[in-house]
Amino acid sequence: MLAPWGVRIGSALVADPVCANVPLRTPSGPLPVPYPLAPIVNFEVAEEHLITRGLQHAVFFFPSPLEIDDGPFREAGGQVLARTSPGTWLTTGDSIDIRPRRPGEWEEGPEAGPQSVLVALSGRLHSAFEPARRSDREARVVIAGTGSMPRDSFLPSPATNQSSEPLELMAQVIEWLSEDPGLLAIRMRDPITRRGD
Repeated sequence: MLAPWGVRIGSALVADPVCANVPLRTPSGPLPVPYPLAPIVNFEVAEEHLITRGLQHAVFFFPSPLEIDDGPFREAGGQVLARTSPGTWLTTGDSIDIRPRRPGEWEEGPEAGPQSVLVALSGRLHSAFEPARRSDREARVVIAGTGSMPRDSFLPSPATNQSSEPLELMAQVIEWLSEDPGLLAIRMRDPITRRGD
């Protein structure tokens, strides 16, 4: 479906040593440990894009790499918005163990380099269903390598000191897709955001 736009979602999971901590259950209680399947992605590659402007990084749980075919991607007005770190490796297989564990217990694969995990497309795009047809006007599409961003279980809790950047990223994605840059220009920083039911 994404091939006309030069994007393919890979089948592997991205693991990154630059990652968030999650609690590991131990006999003495929860112990925060690094969790490579929750990379902290950076937006340096697209600092001025309206989606990522003003943001530095966000946690992406369980992302897959976005494989880019440069020609169709450029034709679709594609721009990479977020990448993982150079130390990234890919985990593959029919069954992947996602349990938190101590750092030395992760089986790291060969370094795969930075992986694209968030891209934006804009322009008169080819139809995803009939590639010979194009949209009559500018269309906008955002493709993420993870579906975890909008889920409450992966959002920061208002009661903690966690970064609000995942929430701000989602708000800016929605506003960019709505084609109303005025909303992005006037939206207050650090909004009070209610979690979905």
